[in-house]
Amino acid sequence: MLGPFLKTSFLRTTLLVWVVLFVIALTTSMADPPEIVEPLNRHTSEKIDSLLKQRHIDPGLSPRAVLLLTHEALEGFYAKRAYRPVWQEQGVLLPAASQLMEHLRGAAEHGLCSDAYLLDRLEGLFYLHDDFARHDLLMTPFNRALLDLMLTQAFLTYATHLVEGQVDPALAHVDWKARRRKANLTRLLNYALNNNRLDQVLVGLLPPHAGYRALVKALGNYRELAAFGGWSAFPVGPSLRPGAQDERVPSLRERLLVTGDLTAMPDGADELYGDEDVAAVRDFQARHGLKPDGVVGKQTRRELNVTVEQRIRQMELNLERWRWMPKSLGERNIQVNIADFSLSVMEGEETVLSMP
Repeated sequence: MLGPFLKTSFLRTTLLVWVVLFVIALTTSMADPPEIVEPLNRHTSEKIDSLLKQRHIDPGLSPRAVLLLTHEALEGFYAKRAYRPVWQEQGVLLPAASQLMEHLRGAAEHGLCSDAYLLDRLEGLFYLHDDFARHDLLMTPFNRALLDLMLTQAFLTYATHLVEGQVDPALAHVDWKARRRKANLTRLLNYALNNNRLDQVLVGLLPPHAGYRALVKALGNYRELAAFGGWSAFPVGPSLRPGAQDERVPSLRERLLVTGDLTAMPDGADELYGDEDVAAVRDFQARHGLKPDGVVGKQTRRELNVTVEQRIRQMELNLERWRWMPKSLGERNIQVNIADFSLSVMEGEETVLSMP
C-alpha cells in the first residue's frame, strides 16, 4: 500500500531538488562572472583613453561629440584612475549619474544655461542606455565611454560655474578686487562618487549667502510670470499724482497686481488714483531704487515697462555676480546697493544699520 505513495513522494522530492538546482544555476549565470565583467570595464576604459587622445588629433578626423570634451581637468582625472569609467559599473549607470542629471536639469533655477553642460546630448545617451537595459543589453563601448566622459565634463563645468561663475569678473570689471572662490573639483568628484554624496557636494558649492537664495526664489517667481505672459505696458501720458482721475489707473492696478505690489483690487475700483494705489506705487518705487513719492512720472513709467524677460535677465546677471563673491564675507560687512544709493551694515545675515 505504501509503495506507490513512497514512489510518488520520491519523485516529487527529486523534482524539487532539480528545480532548486536549476534556479541556483540560472541566478549564477545571470550574475556577470569576473571573466565577463573585467572585459566590459576594460573595453570601456580603452575607449575612454582613445576618445581623450582623439581630442588632440586633427578636429576634422574626430567625432563631433569628442570636441565637446573641453574641460582642462578631464584627462588628468581619468589618467589617475587608469581611464576606468566612474559613472557606471559593468555598463550599468550608478545612482550618482541620475543625481547629476537632476542638478543639470535644474541649472536654469540658478540662472545657468543647461546647454553648457551637454544636457541634450546626455538626455539622448540616457535614453539609449535605458532602452538597451530594458532588453538586458549594453550599449557599445564607444557610447559607454562617451556617456562617462560627458557626465564628468558636465560635472566639472557645472561645478566650476557654481564656484567661480561663468565669466571672469576681471574681464567684466577692470577694478574688480574681490577674491574668487576656488575648489579642487576633481578631488570633490572623487569624494562624491566614492562616498555616494554627489547631492551634498553640489549643494555645498552654491553661494551660501541669503541674498543669493532670495534671488533664486525671485527668479523662479518671475519665470512663472513669464510663462503666463508677463504684464502689459503702462500707457504714456502725463505724470499721475495722488488723488487724480485718469483712465490709465485700471491698467496701473493690473500691472501692480502681477508683481504683488498691489495685493488686491481696491473696493469700488474706478479711475481714481487712491491711497491703496499710491501705497502700492511707493512699494514698487522703493524696490527699484526710485524716490518713493507715489507719483507715476517718466522714471517710474520706465521701470513699470521693463519687460518680464528683461527682469529675468537682470536677475541672471546678478546671480552671476553673487557667484563671484567669496564664500565668506566676514562676520561683519558693508553691502552697498548702487542702484538705490543705500548702504547696509551686516552682522552675519542680520542688518544692524541702514543708510538710504
